Amino acid sequence: CAPELVHLADDPKCSVRKAAVQSFGQVAKIAGADVARKKLLPSFRQMAKDQVWSVRKSVVEQLVEMAAASAPASAAGKGTATIYAQMFEEFANDGSRWVRNSAFEVLGRLIFTLGDNATKSLLQWFCKIPTLASTKIDQECNFFCAYNFPAVSMSAATNGSSNGGG
Repeated sequence: CAPELVHLADDPKCSVRKAAVQSFGQVAKIAGADVARKKLLPSFRQMAKDQVWSVRKSVVEQLVEMAAASAPASAAGKGTATIYAQMFEEFANDGSRWVRNSAFEVLGRLIFTLGDNATKSLLQWFCKIPTLASTKIDQECNFFCAYNFPAVSMSAATNGSSNGGG
């Protein structure tokens, strides 16, 4: 199933690419961490740079499921977590407001999913949400921040204790 999904991710029609990316999380979960990291993640990263904003937004919406399927809490997940952090950074600075908003809406869940492997930059972005200008994100993102605060706090405490506070 993964090869077919990767093939559809390269389709010339944006509607096909968007539909394909919406299945990445579920396929990765079923196929396992190895397939998710080695087969699906490269295509997923490529789709994150798609010229069509709705495809990029769909990638954002699958970010947490893909991260969970890639076994981010394992030793192999450290490098994978860095990839997801880089992807978030790109989404946070995306030219589309819809992509940026979606990125900040999933940030708390992404941090929790990455657990000990969540990067310091992700935590810094999360802490900045309430102070971001309305030209950057919609104010509704503050509600997502508040809702996810307990999980992010728990992750940050675990993260800080496992790597010497850094």
